[in-house]
Parts: sequence; C-alpha cells; structure tokens
Amino acid sequence: MRRCIFSVLSSTALLAGLFLLFSVNMTFATEMSSYEDSSAGNSLATESGNEEHVIPHINDFFIEAVAAKESHLPILVMFGADDCSYCEKLEAEILKPMVISGDYHDKVIIRKMMIDDFNSVRDFKGAELEASEFADKYHVTVTPTVMLLDSDGKMLAPKILGINTVEFYAAYLDQAIDVSYRSLNR
Repeated sequence: MRRCIFSVLSSTALLAGLFLLFSVNMTFATEMSSYEDSSAGNSLATESGNEEHVIPHINDFFIEAVAAKESHLPILVMFGADDCSYCEKLEAEILKPMVISGDYHDKVIIRKMMIDDFNSVRDFKGAELEASEFADKYHVTVTPTVMLLDSDGKMLAPKILGINTVEFYAAYLDQAIDVSYRSLNR
C-alpha cells in the first residue's frame, strides 16, 4: 500500500515539475518575444547594420569626473576585455538594459573600459596612462570587474568581480549603486 501511494505521489510530483518547467519556459519565451517587440523602437542597429555601443567607452576619467561632480552621481566602470564572453554577457543582459530603460540616468554614470586596449587613458588627476596601468591602480585582475567611483576616483562600494547568475548580479549591482548614490547625496 505504501509503495503504491509513494509511486502515485512520485508520478504526481514529476508531472507537476514538468508542468512548472514548461510554464516557466513558455512565460520566458513570451516575455522575450514581447521584449523584442517593445525594443524594436529602441533598436541598437545603425543604418549600416552594425550594433551601436550603448555603453560608452571611457578614456578620459578627468572629464567624466567633472560631470560626476556637477551631477553628484557615481561613475560605474565595467573593466572588460575584448575576448571576455562574461563581459559581453554583463553588458548585453544587465548594463545595456539599464541604459535603454532610462531608470538609471539620474542615479549613475555608466561607462566601460577595455583593459586590453593599448590606447592611453587620462586618470582622475589628468595623468596619461595605458589602460592596463590604470586597471592595475585599482587592482583589476579579473574581467569583468565593476567598480563605482566618485569624482576623485575613490571606490564608493566594494568592487563586483565576474558574473554568475544574472538575477543575483543585478540585485548586487542595484544595491551597490544605491549605496554609492546615497554616499554622494547625504
């Protein structure tokens, strides 16, 4: 008798699990479809068909610092590398939607810096450095690394290394942005 009840319960649980999995996949597919439809007006494609860089590259922290100081906003910098698939994931799934939504325009200045770029960078004090030297000053050894900095280049929140689960990462990033914003606007 116990074995029969256990088999029925196991079968019921399995069917419920499969139904839940199917429902989640269908909901995700529907949401992605509606997201693609709604973002059609916010197309990232240029006339030539190439994708625009929604997250501006930063190569002059001195100028960004002036804007940050005037607006009392933290500067979010994603340190990335050209061949970093996790950097692409972070940009595509978290940073670009943040910029496109407009919800963060009055909370943070979002920029990215490629540490394997051989161009020079002007730091917060106006000194010229290579991108890798600038990253070394902040002990960036893993990409992606996200840092929130004030107009003097000081860290406002602990840096966020790598990316694992997008949902958790977005929550950690929101929390770091809120902490940074509050510290500048007390």
